[in-house]
Amino acid sequence: MIEDKNTATEVVTLLYDANRSVNDAIKIVQANCSAEVFSTFRRGMADVIYTLFETAIVPICKQHPELIPEGETLD
Repeated sequence: MIEDKNTATEVVTLLYDANRSVNDAIKIVQANCSAEVFSTFRRGMADVIYTLFETAIVPICKQHPELIPEGETLD
């Protein structure tokens, strides 16, 4: 996918930041919205997170395994 290690590192870092932001948004909705809204939002964001990992993070980390965070796997 991304050959250059520096570019891959930068991209993976940003994508993990995006994942944290999505998780933060889920927590905000959980704290401030109805259970129904939260459930719908969380399902949608699960799709976003899945896509983020499966289409970008996993392929990049397979090519650059040293970018896999300690304690994480690609399974």
